[in-house]
Amino acid sequence: MKSSSDKYSIHQAFPEGQLKEYTAGKFDHTFSNTGNLKDELYSLIRKEKFFFDFIQESAVDGICYFEIEGNERTWCNPKFWNTLGYQAGVDKVDRDSWLEHVHPEDLPEAQKLIQKLCQKPGLFSVIDLRYRHKAGSILAIRTQALSIGDEKGGVVRIMSGHTILPTDSVKTEQLHTRLQFFEDLIGASDLGAWEWRKDDGIIRVNERYATQLGYHLEDLIPLELEQWRQMIHPDDLEHIDEVFIQHEKKETDRFESTFRVRHKGGHWVSILNKSKIIKRNEEGQGVWMVGTHQDVSEQVKARKSLLKTQEFLERTNEVGRIGYWEINLKNNALFWSSVTKEIHGVPNDYQPELSTGINFYKEGGDRDTIKRLVEECINHQKPFDHELTIINQQGEELWVRSMGQAEVIDGEVTRIYGVFQDIDQLYHQFLQYNHLLRQIAYILAYFVRLKILPVFY
Repeated sequence: MKSSSDKYSIHQAFPEGQLKEYTAGKFDHTFSNTGNLKDELYSLIRKEKFFFDFIQESAVDGICYFEIEGNERTWCNPKFWNTLGYQAGVDKVDRDSWLEHVHPEDLPEAQKLIQKLCQKPGLFSVIDLRYRHKAGSILAIRTQALSIGDEKGGVVRIMSGHTILPTDSVKTEQLHTRLQFFEDLIGASDLGAWEWRKDDGIIRVNERYATQLGYHLEDLIPLELEQWRQMIHPDDLEHIDEVFIQHEKKETDRFESTFRVRHKGGHWVSILNKSKIIKRNEEGQGVWMVGTHQDVSEQVKARKSLLKTQEFLERTNEVGRIGYWEINLKNNALFWSSVTKEIHGVPNDYQPELSTGINFYKEGGDRDTIKRLVEECINHQKPFDHELTIINQQGEELWVRSMGQAEVIDGEVTRIYGVFQDIDQLYHQFLQYNHLLRQIAYILAYFVRLKILPVFY
């Protein structure tokens, strides 16, 4: 919604003489930084007919009165809060500014209006804005605002009158339904939601965003960008900046990153951020971003534990010379682990192929045997565990133990997988031990024949 002050003049609402009298500051009133704003406004209305006429003309559905300097106090009458679905004194909105209930897309225009009125007393402007009703629906409200000055000529107060504009009830209900759908969706997914606008640099978050970090929502209002960066783990900031720059340059569809955020309790929470620039300026820079936060601390811990376990198994397998292999029957892709490649004598970047991988097995009985075992595993889900010989890339003959089994999904074998162990050293040790035992047996038999050793029956 845009300001309509260029189309709507105060002269249309108030006589020329009355306007000149007001803008000339011909009224006697002392403004206080500590007094009650409601009483102050009523005093102005009793003294100056102009303010009474202004309210009659523009404040059908509510009026607000607030100071510009000092504590920036605000007072809105019960009619205004009732218009937005609140009950003054019950919903604890008495100290809120009407700006806090303006639709985020219209807020920059509303802020520009305030800045304009602060230039000098006697300025009048009209703007049509969208406000969010307590129930979630959107109301179109005409806001007419007036700047009030003191005897020194400075702006000290702004008075605003509010009137509901006629709207298409069907479209309003559709918008409310759509907003409610997205709110329910975010709530059901347990996600924290946020948005950031470059014009004010404020990050606006929902309740779940705050509770993920141990805060109440009011603790993070407002949440400035620099304050947010201070909450991020220092080691993660560089990565966040890199990913954001890539997204702003349109190199990625969205800004997605996992980083650590300090919890109110002092510990670190791992957050998965998924966000996107939804509005850019003429230079292509992002001026409006929206996104979600998901607490993935448990998943990160589980991943780290899994990596430690995997690292331990890999080291164990390296010591035991135990590798892993897999055949994906969907695309006929063959996978070898690093230990399996090492046993075959190939580099770690070697990509095995199903058509040639079997050629490492010794030609003849061993190669025929592994072919048969693999076919039986695929066609009949028959697992295997067999000792065979291969010829590695360096031409060395090695004894290996190959085990495999099938994975069946919906009655179909989708892959076969297993372990691959280098048993060459064990095999040769077995041969040596076997040879030694045979030698001992010969010696014992020799002594028995010489009747040097007794024979027990």
